[in-house]
Amino acid sequence: MLQPLVMSAIVTLVVIAITQGLSYAVWGGMEGGYALSIVVMSAAIPLITCYPITLTLLLQGRRLREMVVALECAQRQLSENASRDMMTGLLHRQAFKEHLQERRAAGTLLMLDVDHFKSINDTHGHMAGDEALMQIAEALRASTRQSDLIARFGGEEFCVFLPGATATQAIPLAERIRTAIEALRFTPNGVSHPLTISIGLAAKPAALPLDAAMQAADGALYAAKRGGRNQIVCADGEELSRSMKAA
Repeated sequence: MLQPLVMSAIVTLVVIAITQGLSYAVWGGMEGGYALSIVVMSAAIPLITCYPITLTLLLQGRRLREMVVALECAQRQLSENASRDMMTGLLHRQAFKEHLQERRAAGTLLMLDVDHFKSINDTHGHMAGDEALMQIAEALRASTRQSDLIARFGGEEFCVFLPGATATQAIPLAERIRTAIEALRFTPNGVSHPLTISIGLAAKPAALPLDAAMQAADGALYAAKRGGRNQIVCADGEELSRSMKAA
């Protein structure tokens, strides 16, 4: 508020000075000269009119700038929300693919699927299934790097992209994810229920189309499922981890 008041006062003083100068130029050479009444009027009229008008315009300009900033923030928030899965807060499938297609970066893809997820819904209800997905999403955030992209692809399937990582470099991180989810304390309705995931891993060179890399990682994921679950399998078929396989 102080800045508009000061600016309005400065503008008003400038207008008063200009008005006084013009009044002196007009009345100074006439009979009666530059009388006190003219001096007062030349100061009073700008003060009464210029100051409130200038202050109003400055305040409206500031409100307009604040509204523009607020609208820009709201637009960014809406855009961000539109790219997120409502339940987990992770990127959804389309936003994930758009991010990667824009980057055209090399890295490694991890396709993840929750083991025996249907049994959670069937035994404990869909609200328990939702809670399991939210816990897994949080474990994914905690286990990955800030530069990694994480998405919920739908249902109980997730995907992680590790930019700049080779398949060999991605193995320890994938194992960290697997063990972090295995360690979750999931107790729907007070009953302990184990959570495990299967992971398919595929390298994605910069020149390789995203769909081809996703297809390779998805094939590795199904190999992990067929091989007994709760494990990591590379796209070339090599089994990388087989710890505490779920039955």
